[in-house]
Amino acid sequence: SVLLGGSARYLGACAAEDLTLPSLTELKRVGSTGSPCPPSAYAWLASQKPGVGLHSTSGGTDLNGSFHGGNPWLPVFEAELQSAGLGLDVAVLDEAGDAEVAAGEQGELACRSAFPCAPLAFLGDDGEGSKYREAYFDDNFGGGRAWRHGDWVEPTENGGLIIHGRSDATLNPGGVRIGTAEIYNAIEPLLDASPDFSDALVSAQPFVAKDGDTEIDDVRVVLFV
Repeated sequence: SVLLGGSARYLGACAAEDLTLPSLTELKRVGSTGSPCPPSAYAWLASQKPGVGLHSTSGGTDLNGSFHGGNPWLPVFEAELQSAGLGLDVAVLDEAGDAEVAAGEQGELACRSAFPCAPLAFLGDDGEGSKYREAYFDDNFGGGRAWRHGDWVEPTENGGLIIHGRSDATLNPGGVRIGTAEIYNAIEPLLDASPDFSDALVSAQPFVAKDGDTEIDDVRVVLFV
């Protein structure tokens, strides 16, 4: 079988242009990493190559692998990573890292136990591993025992995950967390469809909302095109 690897941005651009793939008769799977793969890419690949799975992953060079990703023995659902990697105690935890969230809710992607491909230390770190712990562990998250990967995700009823973006880059207007993937999925089709748009930037702007005579400190999402 043949595996074709590509970035989420590349596959999304292919979907926007509705490009026609060459025959690639031995193609069985398409892999995607780097950022959440847009739903449009799943529909595009299904129309181009029925039966070829699109497998997006969440992991990194630092752990030389994936916490959650593709599985050739499971069905593919749009925008979902299919299953956890072997030997990994992966869970989606609440913001305190104390409990798993239910399907359909959002939380932090974490690994609660030591795993075979975990790095041992950072090159040049002090003897206590301070930089390493600061990067992935937090005493205020799961008692400092869980690897906090930094992805803000949603478990599904299918046993998969939907990645909404980086947990340190989410916006929180009116108490509703909005991930970067949700913004990309709304903006990129506009950028790809019209030559009048060259780029876009989204920022959070603090402002004071009013509820009658009550003033509430809040944040709003501002789009620059």
